[in-house]
Amino acid sequence: MLLESCPALEAAVDLSDRRWLELLAGFGGAWGIARSGAEGPRAEAAGEAGALEAETAALLEGDETYACLLTVPGIGPRTAAQLAVSVDIGRFPDHDHLASC
Repeated sequence: MLLESCPALEAAVDLSDRRWLELLAGFGGAWGIARSGAEGPRAEAAGEAGALEAETAALLEGDETYACLLTVPGIGPRTAAQLAVSVDIGRFPDHDHLASC
């Protein structure tokens, strides 16, 4: 019910991860997220997001890929973390090939 027939969100959400359920419940479902607009999540959810971001940055602190990605204009900590943990950069001969994809 929390996904409220939103196929894009349903495809992106892993309901086996409790954090997704807490996030959806905090917003009141998919349409609650859409309605929040610029207001963002409730204060406690925003605090949890900040804590999670800090924890992720701490875990990736010594990661060369993460550090390199942070030097790219337009890539912030969230995008760099997502790329560092989800892309096997070993598949690319150099950074130019990775950037071209």
